[in-house]
Amino acid sequence: MNSLEYYDSINDERRLASFHRDMERAERQQLSIQNALSEHPVVYYVKNLPIESSKYPAIEYLTLAKQLGTSVLDAYGRVQQSIPDQEGNYRLRGLFGQEIVFSKQDHDYIEWQMPAHDLMRPKVRHCGFIRSKSGNGYVYTACPEDADHHIKAKRLHCWSLRCPLCMNDTAIRDGMKVEKHFRYHETIWRKSGQEVPPLGHWVISPPQEWAKCMVQDKEHYDALYQLITSALQEFGASGGITIFHPWRQFEQLEWKFSPHFHSLLFGFIDTTGFRKAFPGWVIKKIHAEEGIQSIRHTIAYISTHQGLGIHERSADDVDWDLDFLDHMIPGLKSKDAHFSEKDYEDLSRNRGRMVGDVTDIDWLEWTMDRLRGDIRCRYWGSLSKGKLKTLDTKRQYTLRACKHCGAILRTFDGHDDHLGEPVRYIQDVEVKVPAPQFRMVKREYERLKPQMKEEGMDVIGFARNVPFAASTVELGLPGNENDIVMDGPFDRPDEYYLRRQRKAFGPSDTPISDKDSI
Repeated sequence: MNSLEYYDSINDERRLASFHRDMERAERQQLSIQNALSEHPVVYYVKNLPIESSKYPAIEYLTLAKQLGTSVLDAYGRVQQSIPDQEGNYRLRGLFGQEIVFSKQDHDYIEWQMPAHDLMRPKVRHCGFIRSKSGNGYVYTACPEDADHHIKAKRLHCWSLRCPLCMNDTAIRDGMKVEKHFRYHETIWRKSGQEVPPLGHWVISPPQEWAKCMVQDKEHYDALYQLITSALQEFGASGGITIFHPWRQFEQLEWKFSPHFHSLLFGFIDTTGFRKAFPGWVIKKIHAEEGIQSIRHTIAYISTHQGLGIHERSADDVDWDLDFLDHMIPGLKSKDAHFSEKDYEDLSRNRGRMVGDVTDIDWLEWTMDRLRGDIRCRYWGSLSKGKLKTLDTKRQYTLRACKHCGAILRTFDGHDDHLGEPVRYIQDVEVKVPAPQFRMVKREYERLKPQMKEEGMDVIGFARNVPFAASTVELGLPGNENDIVMDGPFDRPDEYYLRRQRKAFGPSDTPISDKDSI
């Protein structure tokens, strides 16, 4: 017969084992959260250091300052303290006693903001970790063989650099997009026998007083941006992307208003010729003795503290009818827009814009969105958006595998879920062709399609054998060699997985333009 002490020890062992299991689950959850929250070191300074105001007198005050023989800020102050005449002009005395007639000008002003400073956005857009359906922890993805290989909590993103929670991941995703764009061009140049120009990271700083005035309104900012990209091409650049930085970090204490531009470009710049043509400008190559180790990481770093500008639009410049139709039918005007998950949920209840219901629209916010526009950077030169066209796409069905051991990664619905679900994703592999050769390549592709089908060749195989074409799989992008491409579709309809991917990865609020204009 067993003693009471025996039963007490059994209960203690069970409680201790349960405690260890709970601790292990908590550690897994904590590790998954830490991995999801990892950020570039500069993000701390972006979020926490004080930022000097970027507001500065408009460009006409620079001319006035020269006439007065004083600084731009002093010239602005003297105008503010003066009383205009009946025609709205200000009469001042110049450096040599001459009368100066000055009038203020109307501008489409820009408001510049540092990333991660829209503090209300996470709450409005519901950004953050995804809680499990049972309420026991967060949804996370992990290697089923060893959590030390991979474990990361899943989050909902608004994909905006303005969001303090999503900025770091958005910068990384923007870097991946830019890298993909660069690699398409580089691959096609190499396949077609063209020499690939050197890739470099350059910083261009215009004279500061002038630059501070120029970036205050859209017209003059656009002119400055165009001047820089044109000058880079004139002195050796083939093409690239240019990103504006309103601030510089000084001694890790403050972000000072100091306008300059970062450019990732193909080609080598004749800096001597550039400086002769633009006296007072500063241009230099970052890590001049080294090549760029990673396009995506370079762009991600630049994006973490780039200028996010908003400018006002005149109500007369808005096509209200077209904008309303585009809101009701996403994609009519906005290229990559689509219906959201909420739209489909509303449709099931016979509500929302998919059935013509507009009762949920915040008309004030909708109107304000159209009266302001984002300032966007763009590709230029040989990398302009219109230089490549999409020939066709090939849909691939992929299982995400662990980079270390090859096990299929699984997504777990909280720490009570011990089985998980395999990580599946659908990728549409694009084949791109240079615009001048597109018609010829398209004609041959259509002619060979029946023969290719008989031989089991798809558009990816076609691209491999054509010098003027490249698919995503040829770009040499960093990826996971252990991922498994399936022979056919998954067990559920494609829309099920595509809907989840849209919810997780888009649309984005990236400041990189899809067009060849700012």
